[in-house]
Amino acid sequence: MPPLVPADGRLTERILDGTHAIWSEGLDRSDYSRWQGAQLHTAWGRRHLRRLALLDGDDLLTSAKQYDLTVRIGADRLPVLGIGAVFTPPHHRGRGHARRLIEAMTIEGEQRGCRAALLFSEIGPDYYQSMGFEVVPRDGLTFDATASRPGALVARDGQARDLPAMADLNAHLCPPSGLALERSADFIDFGLVRRRRLAELSTSRRVVVEWLVVEDGGRLSAYLIATRRPRGLVIEDCGDVEPTGAQVADLVAALVARASFHPPIVHGWLPEAFRSWTRPANWRAVTDHVMMIKAIGGAPPLSIAGPLTYWNLDVF
Repeated sequence: MPPLVPADGRLTERILDGTHAIWSEGLDRSDYSRWQGAQLHTAWGRRHLRRLALLDGDDLLTSAKQYDLTVRIGADRLPVLGIGAVFTPPHHRGRGHARRLIEAMTIEGEQRGCRAALLFSEIGPDYYQSMGFEVVPRDGLTFDATASRPGALVARDGQARDLPAMADLNAHLCPPSGLALERSADFIDFGLVRRRRLAELSTSRRVVVEWLVVEDGGRLSAYLIATRRPRGLVIEDCGDVEPTGAQVADLVAALVARASFHPPIVHGWLPEAFRSWTRPANWRAVTDHVMMIKAIGGAPPLSIAGPLTYWNLDVF
């Protein structure tokens, strides 16, 4: 089997030539490269993200991104291999190269101590189920924003100094059972850079990032990261000291109340405890990407018996 190699600058540009039409979010080719580079140059990206490929001589067979993650499943804390942006050039498809790439990444992950592999499928579950991955139920929500109550909180724009408090607040949202991704301040910043750089490079303000925080007695008590897109408001990440997310509800309502807001539709994932203010009769579950996981490295089969905590900001 061809060796697994890290993609250097020239090889990365060749990969981006092929993936531009799929994952560029409407950016032109040069801005797409800038957007990808900005993610790699964050503090988290430099340590935990790299692009890998299989080559036959100088011929690119297939490639993917590798994310170093940590998840908690019940009482267990597991190093996890994240696999994203799996791409095979059209003339090499149907020959098993992507499967071999994932197998090679998994073996390398095992050698580094990873206990599970995690990915998001845009092509349904069947292909990855054939490699031993299992679906993790993760439903996004879509609801009419008129279901929200009027906003009443005093909020300010988020700043870099808020990130540690946001990470701490988010950690307290994770229930003791189920599956939750561990999220450091640097990791949240990585997701923010990905969204903000996309917004800066997008034409006609097609994407606008909203980052609001609420303080109580000088301490952060709630936050919301959202993107405004042509299809409506997308909740990317949020946290609240109130168990029901009532302050987050006010922040969402405050954004929806702005005169420039259109259409009045909100999308995103929310923990069960936060969903009461969406009026469940008015939302429908939708899943754009199928979340899938499998045990590796001799780990026993994964048993996820409980709620999931995984924000839109962290989907890769």
